[in-house]
Amino acid sequence: MKANADDATINTVREDLDLLRADLKSVMEALGNLKSDAGAAVKDQAARAAGNIGRKAEDIFEDLKGEGERATKLLTAAVNEHPYSSLAIALAIGIVIGRTLDRR
Repeated sequence: MKANADDATINTVREDLDLLRADLKSVMEALGNLKSDAGAAVKDQAARAAGNIGRKAEDIFEDLKGEGERATKLLTAAVNEHPYSSLAIALAIGIVIGRTLDRR
């Protein structure tokens, strides 16, 4: 009788182990799905962030382009109003840069 009880206990333990293996397999599959879902979510979020950064960079570029055009117009107007002074300033800057580079 004791042998039958031991066999029944062993069979019960084996069945429990089989159930645990099946549960563990299900958990691992769920974790794998969660990992791929999380990866896709992170990828989507990164793509959205990159798009936002791209749009902001374009806005900044447009602002800088406008500032550059405005500065060019102001400089052109100043040179047109005072051509000899502009020429003297350019010559002085050239001499300073030339002497600075010559010392090296």
